[in-house]
Amino acid sequence: MQHTLSNSDVFNITSSQWVEAFKEHQCFALNQAAHSKQAFQVTSQELLMSLYDNWFEWLLNTESMMGAVQNIDNKLLAVTSEQSRNLSHRIFDSYTASASYEPKLLKLWQPAYLLAHQAFTSYLPKIISQSPDVAFAMLSEQLLAFMQHCLLTLHEVDSLLYQPTQTAFISVDDFCCHIFDLQGEDLSIKRLKIYQSHSKVTDNSWSNWTIKQYSQAPNSVKIESNLQRQLTR
Repeated sequence: MQHTLSNSDVFNITSSQWVEAFKEHQCFALNQAAHSKQAFQVTSQELLMSLYDNWFEWLLNTESMMGAVQNIDNKLLAVTSEQSRNLSHRIFDSYTASASYEPKLLKLWQPAYLLAHQAFTSYLPKIISQSPDVAFAMLSEQLLAFMQHCLLTLHEVDSLLYQPTQTAFISVDDFCCHIFDLQGEDLSIKRLKIYQSHSKVTDNSWSNWTIKQYSQAPNSVKIESNLQRQLTR
């Protein structure tokens, strides 16, 4: 006789798979930051660890809340969204309290990060009225894309600040492309403008740029073209 899984069993299986996927991504990201040919500075590694630790805690809290309901309603969505919005303060506070804290890193990275953080939080209403397993899978998939975006953004900033002999670069990734489709926001252009504005008020001179394409999404070519136009102004 075939056993039918309960809704609770389905959720537990689904959520455990996504939690494991997050930890695997975290391990990969921290290893890349510490041991790749273009390893991050220690201060950037510290910021990255704070980022992953805080978002993992948010994911576990969200898993616990969703596992206790039958459907995602407005009340749960409001709590989840509020916890997401508040997370940036915890990330920044944790980093500024660390021994390796450097103000110039946070000053350049923070506005670029907040753009993506807001875009992620704005995505959350998509899960309303979904079953918990579907909703958790949706937000986890988007969270992993967001974390990859944060890794690339921190790589950009670390390179700009600590590897002056390297050509400055701006990235196009799946999260950028997805947000461009959903919300009409071009995160790559906005991030580039932040970097260019920063260079005008400091002694940094980033005149030569390259675009790193990490996405095969249909609109990735359009985003890259927008960047090319901005860079030639």
